[in-house]
Amino acid sequence: MKRKFLLYLLLGMLTSCIAQKKNKEKHSNKEIMIPKIDKNFEIFDFYFFEKNKTTIDGLDMFKSESVYKTLDNGTFIEIIKSKNYSYSETPLNSFFMISKTYFLNGNIQSKGLAFNWSSFLKGLRYEFDESGNLIKETDYDKHYQFTFEEIVKFCENEKIPLQKGPILQNTGYHTVIRRNFNCENSWWQIEWLKKPNTIEIITLDGNTGKVLKRQEADYTNN
Repeated sequence: MKRKFLLYLLLGMLTSCIAQKKNKEKHSNKEIMIPKIDKNFEIFDFYFFEKNKTTIDGLDMFKSESVYKTLDNGTFIEIIKSKNYSYSETPLNSFFMISKTYFLNGNIQSKGLAFNWSSFLKGLRYEFDESGNLIKETDYDKHYQFTFEEIVKFCENEKIPLQKGPILQNTGYHTVIRRNFNCENSWWQIEWLKKPNTIEIITLDGNTGKVLKRQEADYTNN
């Protein structure tokens, strides 16, 4: 009986730990809110575009067609037609937008995630040929062991504001996050409004998160 009791007790503890871990992950994902992207083929929604587009006549008979629309759930959609269809979709409570391009025939050309303001790409980005065949996958996270989630924690500790989307133009200064790499190193860069007339630029090692440099620059609010 003692053995059975201990077995049940251990199973109960294990189940509780797994549940707590799942709840923690679920809570974390809810806070970060990273949209989902898959590699499936898709077709441009011509009906939505034609129904919501605005047309602007320009010089030399050039016409620009675009869509800027906020859906009922707060998601902001931006579509611009040029040599292809450029599409972005920013959920209300997300740091990231879904970024896509479509060929003029409507077939998907590329899709992935971009940080608000499109300052860096995140995760996998998929590219397709004009017939709809998947031809390339690029992992934009592979050079950075210090993750975006850890960047968020760093900003919280530093009292650096991070705005969730959609972030529209002409709505004041918003913290910008960039990242880059070369053959030897990778790094993150955070630019934020430290004072009304001062921007602080913080550079962190892309693998360890160590602060490599802090510098300030003048900022004039026009």
